[in-house]
Amino acid sequence: MLYLFILHSVITLVCYLSGTVFYRIIGKKEGKDSRPVIFYLISGLLLLTAAAQVLVLFAPLSARNSLLLIGAVLLVWLVTDRQKSHTLNRLRNSIQSLTLLQWLCVGGAWLVILIFNAGPTRMDDTESYHIQMIKWIQEYGTVPGIVNLHERFGFNSSWFSSVSLFLFSDKNGPSFTALNGVVSLWFCFFLISKIGATRQTTLLRLVPPVVVFVLTLVCWPMFRGNTATTNYDFITTLVIFVLFVQQIQASPETRFHTEMLLWPIYLCTVRVINYPLLLLSAYSFIQILTEKDGKKIFTLVLVSMGLVIPFIARNIIVSGYPFYPAPYFDFFTVDWKADKQMMERLNEFIKYFNRVNVHYLPIETTRTLNFPDWTVPWYKYLFAYDKPVLISGVGGIILAGVFHRRILKPVGIIGYLFFFTFILQLLSWFFIAPDPRFIYGVLLCGLWLLLVLLVKLLPVLSDFTFSPKYILMLLSLFLLLYTGIKTVRSKEFRHPIIPMALPTPPVKVFNRNGINLNIPEKLPFNWNPRCYGTDLPCLYEIEPKLEARGGKISDGFRLAK
Repeated sequence: MLYLFILHSVITLVCYLSGTVFYRIIGKKEGKDSRPVIFYLISGLLLLTAAAQVLVLFAPLSARNSLLLIGAVLLVWLVTDRQKSHTLNRLRNSIQSLTLLQWLCVGGAWLVILIFNAGPTRMDDTESYHIQMIKWIQEYGTVPGIVNLHERFGFNSSWFSSVSLFLFSDKNGPSFTALNGVVSLWFCFFLISKIGATRQTTLLRLVPPVVVFVLTLVCWPMFRGNTATTNYDFITTLVIFVLFVQQIQASPETRFHTEMLLWPIYLCTVRVINYPLLLLSAYSFIQILTEKDGKKIFTLVLVSMGLVIPFIARNIIVSGYPFYPAPYFDFFTVDWKADKQMMERLNEFIKYFNRVNVHYLPIETTRTLNFPDWTVPWYKYLFAYDKPVLISGVGGIILAGVFHRRILKPVGIIGYLFFFTFILQLLSWFFIAPDPRFIYGVLLCGLWLLLVLLVKLLPVLSDFTFSPKYILMLLSLFLLLYTGIKTVRSKEFRHPIIPMALPTPPVKVFNRNGINLNIPEKLPFNWNPRCYGTDLPCLYEIEPKLEARGGKISDGFRLAK
Protein backbone atom coordinates (compact mmCIF):
# COMPACT_ATOMS: atom_id res chain seq x y z
CA MET A 1 0.00 0.00 0.00
CA LEU A 2 2.82 2.40 0.78
CA TYR A 3 4.34 1.84 -2.65
CA LEU A 4 0.97 2.48 -4.29
CA PHE A 5 0.32 5.57 -2.17
CA ILE A 6 3.58 7.06 -3.46
CA LEU A 7 2.87 5.90 -7.02
CA HIS A 8 -0.66 7.38 -6.98
CA SER A 9 0.78 10.69 -5.80
CA VAL A 10 3.52 10.68 -8.46
CA ILE A 11 1.11 9.80 -11.29
CA THR A 12 -1.30 12.52 -10.18
CA LEU A 13 1.44 15.15 -10.06
CA VAL A 14 2.86 14.08 -13.44
CA CYS A 15 -0.59 14.22 -15.07
CA TYR A 16 -1.27 17.63 -13.52
CA LEU A 17 1.98 19.11 -14.88
CA SER A 18 1.34 17.42 -18.22
CA GLY A 19 -2.09 19.08 -18.19
CA THR A 20 -0.39 22.43 -17.78
CA VAL A 21 1.65 21.66 -20.91
CA PHE A 22 -1.54 20.59 -22.69
CA TYR A 23 -3.29 23.90 -22.04
CA ARG A 24 -0.22 25.87 -23.04
CA ILE A 25 -0.15 23.94 -26.32
CA ILE A 26 -3.73 24.93 -27.11
CA GLY A 27 -2.96 28.52 -26.17
CA LYS A 28 -4.95 28.95 -22.96
CA LYS A 29 -3.80 31.95 -20.94
CA GLU A 30 -3.06 30.87 -17.40
CA GLY A 31 -4.27 34.03 -15.72
CA LYS A 32 -7.77 33.66 -17.18
CA ASP A 33 -8.13 29.93 -16.71
CA SER A 34 -11.16 28.90 -14.64
CA ARG A 35 -10.74 25.16 -15.16
CA PRO A 36 -10.80 22.88 -12.11
CA VAL A 37 -7.77 20.75 -11.30
CA ILE A 38 -9.58 17.57 -12.45
CA PHE A 39 -9.48 19.01 -16.00
CA TYR A 40 -5.69 19.30 -15.80
CA LEU A 41 -5.43 15.70 -14.60
CA ILE A 42 -7.59 14.27 -17.40
CA SER A 43 -6.11 16.44 -20.16
CA GLY A 44 -2.61 15.69 -18.89
CA LEU A 45 -3.31 11.97 -19.07
CA LEU A 46 -4.68 12.50 -22.59
CA LEU A 47 -1.49 14.25 -23.70
CA LEU A 48 0.76 11.57 -22.20
CA THR A 49 -1.37 8.83 -23.78
CA ALA A 50 -1.18 10.48 -27.20
CA ALA A 51 2.62 10.65 -26.93
CA ALA A 52 2.79 7.04 -25.73
CA GLN A 53 0.60 5.87 -28.61
CA VAL A 54 3.01 7.44 -31.10
CA LEU A 55 6.10 6.06 -29.38
CA VAL A 56 4.74 2.52 -29.11
CA LEU A 57 4.47 2.29 -32.90
CA PHE A 58 8.26 2.43 -33.09
CA ALA A 59 9.59 1.23 -29.73
CA PRO A 60 8.44 -0.62 -26.63
CA LEU A 61 7.24 1.37 -23.63
CA SER A 62 9.94 -0.09 -21.42
CA ALA A 63 10.69 1.52 -18.06
CA ARG A 64 13.52 3.50 -19.62
CA ASN A 65 11.48 4.72 -22.60
CA SER A 66 8.52 5.57 -20.38
CA LEU A 67 10.69 7.62 -18.04
CA LEU A 68 12.28 9.39 -21.02
CA LEU A 69 8.86 10.28 -22.43
CA ILE A 70 7.55 11.54 -19.09
CA GLY A 71 10.82 13.39 -18.53
CA ALA A 72 10.48 15.08 -21.92
CA VAL A 73 6.98 16.33 -21.08
CA LEU A 74 8.14 17.61 -17.68
CA LEU A 75 11.11 19.31 -19.35
CA VAL A 76 8.71 21.11 -21.69
CA TRP A 77 6.79 22.27 -18.61
CA LEU A 78 9.97 23.52 -16.94
CA VAL A 79 11.10 25.41 -20.05
CA THR A 80 7.77 26.88 -21.19
CA ASP A 81 5.87 27.58 -17.97
CA ARG A 82 6.89 31.07 -16.89
CA GLN A 83 4.31 31.01 -14.10
CA LYS A 84 5.46 27.92 -12.24
CA SER A 85 4.45 29.38 -8.91
CA HIS A 86 0.95 30.07 -10.28
CA THR A 87 0.74 26.49 -11.59
CA LEU A 88 1.76 24.96 -8.26
CA ASN A 89 -0.42 27.40 -6.32
CA ARG A 90 -3.46 26.25 -8.30
CA LEU A 91 -2.82 22.69 -7.18
CA ARG A 92 -2.16 23.77 -3.59
CA ASN A 93 -5.29 25.94 -3.53
CA SER A 94 -7.37 23.04 -4.79
CA ILE A 95 -6.04 20.89 -1.97
CA GLN A 96 -6.54 23.60 0.64
CA SER A 97 -10.08 24.35 -0.58
CA LEU A 98 -11.27 21.09 0.96
CA THR A 99 -12.20 21.07 4.62
CA LEU A 100 -10.72 18.66 7.14
CA LEU A 101 -13.88 16.52 6.96
CA GLN A 102 -13.70 16.41 3.18
CA TRP A 103 -10.09 15.27 3.37
CA LEU A 104 -11.05 12.67 5.97
CA CYS A 105 -13.60 11.35 3.47
CA VAL A 106 -11.05 11.42 0.62
CA GLY A 107 -8.60 9.61 2.91
CA GLY A 108 -11.19 6.93 3.71
CA ALA A 109 -11.92 6.42 0.02
CA TRP A 110 -8.18 6.31 -0.73
CA LEU A 111 -7.69 3.58 1.89
CA VAL A 112 -10.42 1.48 0.26
CA ILE A 113 -8.77 2.03 -3.12
CA LEU A 114 -5.33 1.11 -1.77
CA ILE A 115 -6.37 -2.18 -0.15
CA PHE A 116 -8.05 -3.36 -3.35
CA ASN A 117 -5.28 -1.94 -5.54
CA ALA A 118 -2.64 -3.81 -3.53
CA GLY A 119 -4.64 -7.04 -3.41
CA PRO A 120 -5.37 -9.71 -6.04
CA THR A 121 -6.74 -8.91 -9.48
CA ARG A 122 -10.47 -9.55 -9.78
CA MET A 123 -11.35 -9.89 -13.45
CA ASP A 124 -11.10 -12.70 -15.98
CA ASP A 125 -10.34 -10.26 -18.82
CA THR A 126 -7.52 -8.60 -16.87
CA GLU A 127 -5.94 -11.94 -16.03
CA SER A 128 -6.55 -13.45 -19.48
CA TYR A 129 -5.52 -10.70 -21.88
CA HIS A 130 -5.31 -7.16 -20.41
CA ILE A 131 -2.02 -7.80 -18.62
CA GLN A 132 -0.71 -9.66 -21.63
CA MET A 133 -1.49 -6.72 -23.93
CA ILE A 134 0.30 -4.38 -21.54
CA LYS A 135 3.32 -6.72 -21.48
CA TRP A 136 3.42 -6.74 -25.30
CA ILE A 137 3.48 -2.94 -25.30
CA GLN A 138 6.10 -2.78 -22.58
CA GLU A 139 8.44 -5.47 -23.94
CA TYR A 140 8.00 -5.35 -27.73
CA GLY A 141 5.92 -2.29 -28.64
CA THR A 142 3.65 -3.02 -31.59
CA VAL A 143 4.01 -6.52 -33.06
CA PRO A 144 2.28 -7.54 -36.31
CA GLY A 145 -0.42 -10.19 -36.06
CA ILE A 146 -0.50 -10.99 -32.34
CA VAL A 147 -4.26 -11.37 -32.85
CA ASN A 148 -3.38 -14.74 -34.40
CA LEU A 149 -2.07 -15.91 -31.02
CA HIS A 150 -5.43 -15.20 -29.41
CA GLU A 151 -8.51 -13.39 -30.73
CA ARG A 152 -8.62 -10.99 -27.78
CA PHE A 153 -5.05 -9.81 -28.33
CA GLY A 154 -6.55 -7.77 -31.16
CA PHE A 155 -8.52 -5.62 -28.66
CA ASN A 156 -6.27 -2.59 -28.85
CA SER A 157 -6.97 0.25 -26.43
CA SER A 158 -4.97 3.39 -25.73
CA TRP A 159 -5.59 2.58 -22.05
CA PHE A 160 -3.06 -0.26 -22.27
CA SER A 161 -0.43 2.24 -23.41
CA SER A 162 -1.34 4.53 -20.50
CA VAL A 163 -0.93 1.68 -18.00
CA SER A 164 2.40 0.67 -19.55
CA LEU A 165 3.65 4.25 -19.28
CA PHE A 166 3.25 4.27 -15.49
CA LEU A 167 4.55 0.80 -14.62
CA PHE A 168 8.08 2.19 -14.13
CA SER A 169 9.47 -1.34 -14.14
CA ASP A 170 10.50 -3.85 -16.77
CA LYS A 171 8.85 -7.23 -16.71
CA ASN A 172 5.98 -7.63 -14.25
CA GLY A 173 6.02 -4.33 -12.40
CA PRO A 174 4.78 -4.18 -8.80
CA SER A 175 1.24 -3.32 -9.86
CA PHE A 176 -0.43 -3.40 -13.25
CA THR A 177 -3.56 -1.93 -11.66
CA ALA A 178 -2.01 1.27 -10.22
CA LEU A 179 -3.39 3.63 -12.89
CA ASN A 180 -6.89 2.25 -12.40
CA GLY A 181 -6.51 3.05 -8.72
CA VAL A 182 -5.51 6.61 -9.59
CA VAL A 183 -8.61 7.06 -11.76
CA SER A 184 -10.82 5.82 -8.91
CA LEU A 185 -9.08 8.31 -6.59
CA TRP A 186 -9.72 11.21 -8.99
CA PHE A 187 -13.37 10.23 -9.23
CA CYS A 188 -13.78 10.21 -5.44
CA PHE A 189 -11.92 13.52 -5.07
CA PHE A 190 -14.19 15.13 -7.68
CA LEU A 191 -17.41 13.96 -6.03
CA ILE A 192 -16.33 14.77 -2.48
CA SER A 193 -15.27 18.27 -3.56
CA LYS A 194 -18.80 18.70 -4.96
CA ILE A 195 -20.44 17.76 -1.66
CA GLY A 196 -19.53 21.18 -0.33
CA ALA A 197 -17.12 22.90 1.98
CA THR A 198 -19.58 25.37 3.51
CA ARG A 199 -21.44 25.05 6.79
CA GLN A 200 -24.83 25.12 5.07
CA THR A 201 -25.72 24.16 1.50
CA THR A 202 -28.91 23.54 -0.45
CA LEU A 203 -30.14 20.04 -1.14
CA LEU A 204 -29.87 20.81 -4.86
CA ARG A 205 -26.08 21.03 -4.43
CA LEU A 206 -25.77 18.31 -1.80
CA VAL A 207 -28.03 15.45 -2.90
CA PRO A 208 -26.63 14.62 -6.40
CA PRO A 209 -22.94 14.16 -5.44
CA VAL A 210 -23.80 12.30 -2.22
CA VAL A 211 -26.20 9.84 -3.86
CA VAL A 212 -23.88 9.25 -6.83
CA PHE A 213 -20.96 8.62 -4.46
CA VAL A 214 -22.95 6.17 -2.34
CA LEU A 215 -24.23 4.31 -5.39
CA THR A 216 -20.73 3.96 -6.83
CA LEU A 217 -19.67 2.55 -3.48
CA VAL A 218 -22.43 -0.05 -3.63
CA CYS A 219 -21.92 -0.93 -7.31
CA TRP A 220 -18.90 -3.26 -7.21
CA PRO A 221 -17.40 -2.73 -10.72
CA MET A 222 -17.11 1.01 -10.22
CA PHE A 223 -14.38 2.48 -8.09
CA ARG A 224 -13.83 -0.64 -5.89
CA GLY A 225 -13.78 -3.27 -8.61
CA ASN A 226 -11.99 -0.97 -11.03
CA THR A 227 -8.97 -0.75 -8.71
CA ALA A 228 -8.46 -4.52 -8.86
CA THR A 229 -8.31 -4.62 -12.67
CA THR A 230 -6.64 -3.05 -15.69
CA ASN A 231 -10.09 -2.62 -17.23
CA TYR A 232 -10.66 0.39 -19.51
CA ASP A 233 -14.32 1.10 -18.70
CA PHE A 234 -14.00 3.33 -15.63
CA ILE A 235 -11.80 5.94 -17.32
CA THR A 236 -14.74 6.41 -19.71
CA THR A 237 -17.08 6.77 -16.73
CA LEU A 238 -14.86 9.41 -15.13
CA VAL A 239 -14.35 11.50 -18.28
CA ILE A 240 -18.01 11.52 -19.37
CA PHE A 241 -19.27 12.27 -15.86
CA VAL A 242 -16.80 15.09 -15.16
CA LEU A 243 -17.39 16.69 -18.57
CA PHE A 244 -21.18 16.56 -18.17
CA VAL A 245 -21.32 17.90 -14.60
CA GLN A 246 -18.88 20.71 -15.27
CA GLN A 247 -20.58 21.74 -18.50
CA ILE A 248 -24.08 21.95 -17.08
CA GLN A 249 -22.79 23.92 -14.08
CA ALA A 250 -20.73 26.34 -16.18
CA SER A 251 -22.00 29.68 -17.41
CA PRO A 252 -22.44 30.14 -21.19
CA GLU A 253 -19.31 32.32 -21.23
CA THR A 254 -17.13 29.58 -19.73
CA ARG A 255 -18.14 26.50 -21.71
CA PHE A 256 -15.30 24.00 -22.07
CA HIS A 257 -15.31 23.46 -25.83
CA THR A 258 -11.71 22.28 -26.03
CA GLU A 259 -12.42 19.40 -23.65
CA MET A 260 -15.74 18.61 -25.32
CA LEU A 261 -13.88 18.32 -28.62
CA LEU A 262 -10.88 16.27 -27.52
CA TRP A 263 -12.10 14.13 -24.62
CA PRO A 264 -14.68 12.16 -26.69
CA ILE A 265 -12.04 11.56 -29.37
CA TYR A 266 -9.72 10.25 -26.66
CA LEU A 267 -12.47 7.97 -25.33
CA CYS A 268 -12.93 6.47 -28.81
CA THR A 269 -9.29 5.36 -28.68
CA VAL A 270 -9.99 3.81 -25.27
CA ARG A 271 -13.01 1.87 -26.56
CA VAL A 272 -14.47 2.28 -30.05
CA ILE A 273 -18.02 1.75 -28.75
CA ASN A 274 -17.82 5.34 -27.46
CA TYR A 275 -18.29 6.66 -31.01
CA PRO A 276 -21.71 8.36 -30.30
CA LEU A 277 -19.82 10.83 -28.09
CA LEU A 278 -18.26 12.27 -31.25
CA LEU A 279 -21.51 14.24 -31.62
CA LEU A 280 -20.18 16.39 -28.75
CA SER A 281 -16.88 16.81 -30.60
CA ALA A 282 -18.62 17.88 -33.80
CA TYR A 283 -20.62 20.57 -32.02
CA SER A 284 -17.59 21.91 -30.16
CA PHE A 285 -15.50 22.00 -33.33
CA ILE A 286 -18.18 24.13 -35.01
CA GLN A 287 -18.17 26.49 -32.02
CA ILE A 288 -14.37 26.75 -32.11
CA LEU A 289 -14.48 27.51 -35.84
CA THR A 290 -16.62 30.57 -35.10
CA GLU A 291 -13.76 31.98 -32.99
CA LYS A 292 -11.71 32.28 -36.22
CA ASP A 293 -8.50 31.49 -34.33
CA GLY A 294 -6.46 29.70 -37.00
CA LYS A 295 -3.62 28.71 -34.67
CA LYS A 296 -5.99 27.17 -32.13
CA ILE A 297 -7.96 25.31 -34.81
CA PHE A 298 -4.76 23.92 -36.35
CA THR A 299 -3.47 22.84 -32.91
CA LEU A 300 -6.70 21.07 -31.98
CA VAL A 301 -6.86 19.27 -35.33
CA LEU A 302 -3.23 18.21 -34.87
CA VAL A 303 -3.89 16.87 -31.35
CA SER A 304 -7.00 15.04 -32.62
CA MET A 305 -4.98 13.40 -35.38
CA GLY A 306 -2.29 12.55 -32.82
CA LEU A 307 -4.90 10.59 -30.90
CA VAL A 308 -6.67 8.86 -33.78
CA ILE A 309 -3.98 8.05 -36.35
CA PRO A 310 -1.60 6.12 -34.02
CA PHE A 311 -4.60 4.24 -32.60
CA ILE A 312 -5.78 3.13 -36.04
CA ALA A 313 -2.21 2.36 -37.15
CA ARG A 314 -1.66 0.13 -34.14
CA ASN A 315 -5.00 -1.62 -34.77
CA ILE A 316 -3.89 -2.44 -38.30
CA ILE A 317 -0.47 -3.69 -37.19
CA VAL A 318 -1.92 -5.86 -34.43
CA SER A 319 -4.94 -7.29 -36.30
CA GLY A 320 -4.97 -6.10 -39.92
CA TYR A 321 -8.20 -4.12 -39.38
CA PRO A 322 -8.55 -0.45 -38.36
CA PHE A 323 -11.45 -1.09 -35.96
CA TYR A 324 -11.06 -4.74 -34.93
CA PRO A 325 -13.19 -6.77 -34.37
CA ALA A 326 -15.45 -4.74 -36.67
CA PRO A 327 -14.70 -5.75 -40.29
CA TYR A 328 -15.46 -2.29 -41.72
CA PHE A 329 -13.02 -0.15 -43.74
CA ASP A 330 -10.98 -3.21 -44.73
CA PHE A 331 -8.58 -1.38 -47.06
CA PHE A 332 -5.33 -3.00 -45.97
CA THR A 333 -3.75 -6.13 -47.43
CA VAL A 334 -1.30 -7.60 -44.93
CA ASP A 335 -0.19 -11.18 -44.42
CA TRP A 336 -1.05 -11.18 -40.69
CA LYS A 337 -4.71 -10.23 -41.06
CA ALA A 338 -7.11 -11.85 -38.58
CA ASP A 339 -9.32 -14.64 -39.88
CA LYS A 340 -12.77 -13.31 -40.85
CA GLN A 341 -14.64 -16.37 -39.61
CA MET A 342 -12.94 -16.01 -36.24
CA MET A 343 -14.02 -12.34 -36.12
CA GLU A 344 -17.62 -13.29 -36.93
CA ARG A 345 -17.65 -15.81 -34.09
CA LEU A 346 -16.11 -13.24 -31.74
CA ASN A 347 -18.64 -10.54 -32.65
CA GLU A 348 -21.46 -13.00 -32.17
CA PHE A 349 -20.08 -13.98 -28.76
CA ILE A 350 -19.74 -10.32 -27.68
CA LYS A 351 -23.30 -9.58 -28.79
CA TYR A 352 -25.02 -12.54 -27.14
CA PHE A 353 -22.77 -12.93 -24.09
CA ASN A 354 -23.51 -9.35 -23.04
CA ARG A 355 -27.23 -9.92 -23.48
CA VAL A 356 -27.25 -12.83 -21.04
CA ASN A 357 -24.15 -14.14 -19.30
CA VAL A 358 -23.42 -17.72 -20.36
CA HIS A 359 -23.30 -18.72 -16.68
CA TYR A 360 -27.08 -18.14 -16.59
CA LEU A 361 -28.21 -19.00 -20.12
CA PRO A 362 -26.34 -20.89 -22.88
CA ILE A 363 -25.33 -18.63 -25.73
CA GLU A 364 -27.09 -20.99 -28.15
CA THR A 365 -30.38 -20.23 -26.36
CA THR A 366 -29.77 -16.46 -26.26
CA ARG A 367 -29.06 -16.50 -30.00
CA THR A 368 -32.57 -17.81 -30.72
CA LEU A 369 -34.27 -14.91 -28.90
CA ASN A 370 -35.34 -11.96 -31.02
CA PHE A 371 -36.05 -8.45 -29.82
CA PRO A 372 -37.84 -7.78 -27.50
CA ASP A 373 -37.89 -11.37 -26.17
CA TRP A 374 -34.24 -11.30 -25.07
CA THR A 375 -34.78 -8.17 -22.94
CA VAL A 376 -36.60 -10.19 -20.25
CA PRO A 377 -33.73 -12.61 -19.44
CA TRP A 378 -31.24 -9.76 -19.97
CA TYR A 379 -32.81 -7.71 -17.17
CA LYS A 380 -33.55 -10.74 -15.00
CA TYR A 381 -29.91 -11.85 -14.89
CA LEU A 382 -28.35 -8.43 -14.38
CA PHE A 383 -26.31 -8.20 -11.18
CA ALA A 384 -28.32 -6.80 -8.28
CA TYR A 385 -25.96 -3.82 -7.90
CA ASP A 386 -26.42 -2.86 -11.58
CA LYS A 387 -30.21 -2.59 -11.52
CA PRO A 388 -30.49 0.58 -9.37
CA VAL A 389 -27.84 2.30 -11.52
CA LEU A 390 -29.58 1.25 -14.73
CA ILE A 391 -33.13 2.17 -13.64
CA SER A 392 -32.21 5.52 -12.12
CA GLY A 393 -29.83 6.42 -14.96
CA VAL A 394 -32.16 5.62 -17.85
CA GLY A 395 -35.12 7.01 -15.90
CA GLY A 396 -33.27 10.28 -15.29
CA ILE A 397 -32.46 10.74 -18.97
CA ILE A 398 -36.04 10.00 -20.03
CA LEU A 399 -37.51 12.33 -17.39
CA ALA A 400 -35.04 15.05 -18.37
CA GLY A 401 -36.60 14.90 -21.84
CA VAL A 402 -40.13 14.99 -20.44
CA PHE A 403 -39.37 17.89 -18.08
CA HIS A 404 -36.85 19.51 -20.40
CA ARG A 405 -38.09 23.03 -19.63
CA ARG A 406 -37.02 22.60 -16.00
CA ILE A 407 -33.82 20.63 -16.56
CA LEU A 408 -32.40 21.16 -20.05
CA LYS A 409 -33.64 24.58 -21.08
CA PRO A 410 -31.88 26.47 -18.24
CA VAL A 411 -28.60 24.89 -19.38
CA GLY A 412 -29.16 25.90 -23.00
CA ILE A 413 -28.18 24.03 -26.15
CA ILE A 414 -25.45 22.14 -24.26
CA GLY A 415 -28.11 20.43 -22.14
CA TYR A 416 -30.06 19.27 -25.19
CA LEU A 417 -26.85 18.19 -26.92
CA PHE A 418 -25.90 15.95 -24.00
CA PHE A 419 -29.46 14.60 -23.85
CA PHE A 420 -29.49 13.48 -27.51
CA THR A 421 -25.93 12.16 -27.27
CA PHE A 422 -26.87 10.04 -24.26
CA ILE A 423 -29.93 8.68 -26.07
CA LEU A 424 -27.77 7.71 -29.04
CA GLN A 425 -25.15 6.17 -26.75
CA LEU A 426 -27.79 4.12 -24.90
CA LEU A 427 -29.35 2.81 -28.12
CA SER A 428 -25.97 1.86 -29.57
CA TRP A 429 -24.94 0.14 -26.33
CA PHE A 430 -28.24 -1.69 -25.91
CA PHE A 431 -28.14 -3.38 -29.30
CA ILE A 432 -24.37 -3.97 -29.55
CA ALA A 433 -23.27 -5.10 -26.07
CA PRO A 434 -25.68 -4.23 -23.22
CA ASP A 435 -23.39 -4.82 -20.23
CA PRO A 436 -24.03 -1.90 -17.80
CA ARG A 437 -20.33 -1.39 -17.07
CA PHE A 438 -19.88 -0.15 -20.67
CA ILE A 439 -22.34 2.68 -20.04
CA TYR A 440 -21.81 3.62 -16.38
CA GLY A 441 -20.75 7.16 -17.27
CA VAL A 442 -24.00 7.93 -19.09
CA LEU A 443 -26.05 6.23 -16.37
CA LEU A 444 -24.44 8.31 -13.62
CA CYS A 445 -25.18 11.46 -15.63
CA GLY A 446 -28.81 10.29 -15.89
CA LEU A 447 -28.88 9.70 -12.14
CA TRP A 448 -27.55 13.23 -11.57
CA LEU A 449 -30.34 14.63 -13.78
CA LEU A 450 -32.95 12.57 -11.91
CA LEU A 451 -31.81 13.88 -8.53
CA VAL A 452 -31.75 17.50 -9.74
CA LEU A 453 -35.27 17.06 -11.13
CA LEU A 454 -36.65 15.54 -7.91
CA VAL A 455 -35.30 18.40 -5.82
CA LYS A 456 -36.65 21.00 -8.26
CA LEU A 457 -40.10 19.41 -8.43
CA LEU A 458 -40.43 19.54 -4.63
CA PRO A 459 -40.30 23.17 -3.48
CA VAL A 460 -39.82 22.12 0.15
CA LEU A 461 -36.58 20.36 -0.80
CA SER A 462 -35.42 23.21 -3.02
CA ASP A 463 -35.49 25.69 -0.14
CA PHE A 464 -34.13 23.31 2.50
CA THR A 465 -30.53 23.74 3.64
CA PHE A 466 -28.35 21.18 5.34
CA SER A 467 -24.82 20.99 6.70
CA PRO A 468 -22.61 18.68 4.62
CA LYS A 469 -20.41 17.95 7.63
CA TYR A 470 -22.81 15.29 8.94
CA ILE A 471 -22.87 13.50 5.60
CA LEU A 472 -19.08 13.68 5.35
CA MET A 473 -18.70 12.29 8.87
CA LEU A 474 -20.99 9.34 8.10
CA LEU A 475 -19.26 8.59 4.79
CA SER A 476 -15.82 8.80 6.40
CA LEU A 477 -16.86 6.51 9.25
CA PHE A 478 -18.31 3.97 6.83
CA LEU A 479 -15.19 3.98 4.61
CA LEU A 480 -12.84 3.56 7.57
CA LEU A 481 -14.94 0.76 9.07
CA TYR A 482 -15.17 -0.97 5.69
CA THR A 483 -11.39 -0.83 5.31
CA GLY A 484 -10.87 -2.22 8.80
CA ILE A 485 -13.31 -5.09 8.31
CA LYS A 486 -11.78 -6.03 4.95
CA THR A 487 -8.23 -6.13 6.26
CA VAL A 488 -9.17 -8.04 9.43
CA ARG A 489 -11.23 -10.68 7.65
CA SER A 490 -8.98 -11.40 4.69
CA LYS A 491 -5.21 -11.80 4.39
CA GLU A 492 -5.33 -10.90 0.70
CA PHE A 493 -5.94 -7.25 1.66
CA ARG A 494 -2.97 -7.04 4.03
CA HIS A 495 -0.13 -5.69 1.93
CA PRO A 496 1.09 -2.60 3.77
CA ILE A 497 4.25 -2.02 1.70
CA ILE A 498 4.37 -3.79 -1.68
CA PRO A 499 1.31 -4.97 -3.69
CA MET A 500 0.45 -8.64 -3.93
CA ALA A 501 2.35 -10.49 -6.66
CA LEU A 502 0.51 -11.94 -9.65
CA PRO A 503 -0.14 -15.71 -9.61
CA THR A 504 2.26 -17.73 -11.76
CA PRO A 505 0.44 -20.60 -13.47
CA PRO A 506 2.51 -23.57 -14.64
CA VAL A 507 2.98 -23.57 -18.41
CA LYS A 508 3.55 -26.03 -21.22
CA VAL A 509 6.11 -24.84 -23.74
CA PHE A 510 5.76 -25.54 -27.48
CA ASN A 511 8.24 -24.50 -30.14
CA ARG A 512 6.93 -23.04 -33.39
CA ASN A 513 9.43 -21.84 -35.99
CA GLY A 514 12.13 -21.52 -33.34
CA ILE A 515 9.95 -19.46 -30.96
CA ASN A 516 8.78 -20.86 -27.64
CA LEU A 517 5.01 -20.51 -27.07
CA ASN A 518 3.71 -20.70 -23.50
CA ILE A 519 0.33 -22.28 -22.72
CA PRO A 520 -0.75 -21.81 -19.08
CA GLU A 521 -2.54 -24.45 -17.06
CA LYS A 522 -5.67 -23.67 -15.06
CA LEU A 523 -5.06 -22.62 -11.47
CA PRO A 524 -7.29 -24.30 -8.83
CA PHE A 525 -9.19 -21.09 -7.97
CA ASN A 526 -9.99 -20.20 -11.62
CA TRP A 527 -12.63 -21.70 -13.88
CA ASN A 528 -10.37 -21.34 -16.95
CA PRO A 529 -6.67 -21.03 -17.83
CA ARG A 530 -5.30 -17.48 -17.59
CA CYS A 531 -1.94 -16.07 -18.65
CA TYR A 532 -1.56 -13.39 -15.95
CA GLY A 533 2.05 -12.21 -16.31
CA THR A 534 3.35 -15.35 -18.07
CA ASP A 535 6.34 -14.74 -20.35
CA LEU A 536 5.49 -13.75 -23.92
CA PRO A 537 4.15 -15.12 -26.10
CA CYS A 538 1.39 -16.69 -24.01
CA LEU A 539 -1.68 -18.24 -25.64
CA TYR A 540 -4.35 -20.81 -24.84
CA GLU A 541 -4.27 -23.09 -27.86
CA ILE A 542 -2.09 -23.31 -30.92
CA GLU A 543 -3.90 -22.83 -34.22
CA PRO A 544 -2.57 -25.43 -36.70
CA LYS A 545 -1.97 -22.71 -39.30
CA LEU A 546 -0.10 -20.43 -36.88
CA GLU A 547 3.42 -19.58 -37.97
CA ALA A 548 6.03 -16.99 -37.08
CA ARG A 549 6.72 -14.28 -39.66
CA GLY A 550 10.42 -14.39 -38.90
CA GLY A 551 13.01 -15.62 -36.47
CA LYS A 552 12.15 -13.13 -33.72
CA ILE A 553 9.01 -12.53 -31.66
CA SER A 554 9.00 -8.91 -32.82
CA ASP A 555 8.55 -10.09 -36.42
CA GLY A 556 5.02 -11.14 -35.52
CA PHE A 557 2.72 -14.02 -36.38
CA ARG A 558 0.35 -15.02 -39.17
CA LEU A 559 -1.85 -17.85 -40.32
CA ALA A 560 -0.53 -19.91 -43.20
CA LYS A 561 -2.67 -19.76 -46.33
